[in-house]
Amino acid sequence: MRSKYSVHMEPYDRIINLPSTLNTVLWVLMSGGLLAVLVLLFFKAALPTTIAISMLPVVSIFLHQLNRKGKHKTASFGAFLLTASVLTYVQVINNGLYDVSLLAYPALIVFSSLLLGTHFVVPITLIMVAVLTVLQQLTTAGIVTPYDGNLVSPQQDYWSIVIAIVTTGLLVYIITSLIRRNVAKIIESEQRIKLVYENTLKGWARALELRDHETEGHSQRVTRLTIALAKKLGVSGEELIAVRWGAILHDIGKMSVPDAILLKRGKLSTEEFDIIKKHPETAYILLENIPYLQNAMKIPHAHHERWDGSGYPYGLKGEDIPLAARIFSVVDVWDALRSERPYKKDWSAQSTITYLEENAGTLFDPNVVHAFLALLEEEQEPANLPT
Repeated sequence: MRSKYSVHMEPYDRIINLPSTLNTVLWVLMSGGLLAVLVLLFFKAALPTTIAISMLPVVSIFLHQLNRKGKHKTASFGAFLLTASVLTYVQVINNGLYDVSLLAYPALIVFSSLLLGTHFVVPITLIMVAVLTVLQQLTTAGIVTPYDGNLVSPQQDYWSIVIAIVTTGLLVYIITSLIRRNVAKIIESEQRIKLVYENTLKGWARALELRDHETEGHSQRVTRLTIALAKKLGVSGEELIAVRWGAILHDIGKMSVPDAILLKRGKLSTEEFDIIKKHPETAYILLENIPYLQNAMKIPHAHHERWDGSGYPYGLKGEDIPLAARIFSVVDVWDALRSERPYKKDWSAQSTITYLEENAGTLFDPNVVHAFLALLEEEQEPANLPT
C-alpha cells in the first residue's frame, strides 16, 4: 500500500529517502529544542532567548505535518529557514560575526543543499551571505558588539567569512550536480533493464497463449484491468510493477501441465484437476530463484486462494492471502466468465457482476469486489472494457 509520505518524488529525492531523512531531522529539532528550552528555564535565561529557542519545537511540529502530507521540499526549506533564524538570533544577542555559532553556517549549507538538491544551493548560499551582510552592518553601527571590543574589524572579517560561505556553496553545487547526474544515469539504466525484463515476461506469457489458443489475449486483458484496480486500491511504485509482472506471469505454472489435460475440451477428471491445481506451486518453483521476480510471485502463487479458505494450493483465508492475489483473482474470474471457451458460453456483463456480488465475502475479498465494481461503473460500457 502507499507510504504515509505518499507523493511522486524525483529520483534524487528517492535515493536520499527525503521523507524519512527529513522526518529524522525534524525530530532532532523538536527534541533538541525542547531540551534547550528546559535548560534555559532552569537557569532562568532571558525571556526573549527562551521564546526564540521554543520556536524550534513549535515550528518543527508544523513542518512535520507538511512532510507527512507530501510537501517535502517546502518542509525542508522551512527547516533550513528555522535553523538559520535561530542561529542568527544567537549571533545577534552574543558576538555577531565573532560568535562561535557562525561555524554552523557552512554545515547548514551542506546539509540543507543535500536535502533540497542542486536547484536550492544558490538561494541558500545567497540567504547566508545576506544574513552575514546584516550582521556586518549591525556590528559596524555598534548595535551588535562582541564581548571583547578589540576583536572588531567587521569589514575584513566579513569578507573572509563570505568567501568561506561562497566556497562551501560552490563545492556543494558541484557535488549535488554530480549526484543528480549519476542518479539520472542509474534510473535510466534501471528503466532499460525493467523493459528487458517485461519483454521477457511477455514472451513467456505469449508462449503459453500460443500453446492454449483458447486463452489468447487473456493475459493482456487481465494485466490491464489488474493494474487499474490495484491503482484504485492505493497500490503504487515498485509494488505496482510487481503486480503488473505477477499478472503477466499468473499462469506460468501451467507450463508443466500436459497438453492432454490443458487442451482437453471436456470435463476434467478428479485426477486431472488435481494436476491442474499444482500449477501455482510450479510457478513458485520456476520463479523462486529469480531475484527480480520475488515480489511478483504473489499472484502466480496465490491467485487461486479464496477469501473463505476454500482455494488452493494452501487454503489461505482472508487477509492471509496477499493483496495482489486478492485483486487479481477478481479480475481473473471476471475475464474467464466473460470469455467463451469450448466447454462454456461467455457470460453477460450483468451476470458476471451478479456472480461477483454474490460471492463477495466468500470467494472474494469484499473490499476488492466493491472497488472492482466501482471501476466498472467508471467505464461507459462495462461489457467492452479496454483490451
